[in-house]
Amino acid sequence: LFINLFIFFLYSFRGLYDKKKTFYLILSIIFLGLALAVRLSEIIWVLPLFLIFIIFLKRRRSWKKIIAAIMLFSGLIYIIIFFNNIIYGTPFTAGYSAQNVVFPFGFHPKRALTNFYNYYPSLFWWYFYPALAGLLLMIRKFIRLSREQKFYIIAFLAVSSILIIYYGSWSIADNLDPGKATMGTSYIRYWLFIYIFSLPFVAYGFQ
Repeated sequence: LFINLFIFFLYSFRGLYDKKKTFYLILSIIFLGLALAVRLSEIIWVLPLFLIFIIFLKRRRSWKKIIAAIMLFSGLIYIIIFFNNIIYGTPFTAGYSAQNVVFPFGFHPKRALTNFYNYYPSLFWWYFYPALAGLLLMIRKFIRLSREQKFYIIAFLAVSSILIIYYGSWSIADNLDPGKATMGTSYIRYWLFIYIFSLPFVAYGFQ
């Protein structure tokens, strides 16, 4: 549900970027607010992505778009404080751990890379390697790419890195008894963003 609402947010934000209508600004705020209401912990990468949006708009020197983005950001902050206060009784706390807001599961790069390998290149090799090939081809032609394509690559790599470290550092046991066999795939759920937004690279790799 979170990733669906987030895709609706991106679509609305694209409408705001192209058509400069207040309707798309309101729609963006609604969808992003609903997405964060479902999984508030995802704010760890949603905020950096939003900052990349701001930078991208600034480089286009469109003050109307920058002001609209700031309004969206202000609405986002309000939504975060509002739902945090309802759920946890305080506006400033983390969903998983009040002791470590940034890394509630610890910081374990080696474990994160191992988990990433197990749940992407190893599990979905038929999807990962075409995506990797497409990504490398786009990076090779980076200078000749459009601004939108450059933005997509930078945003994808930034968010993916955060997700891999953030959730990959966690040792997840889907079964209450870690020694038993399980069909659980929690990492897949947490890394849906990476899988879905790899698709354009797959398509590019087959061009």
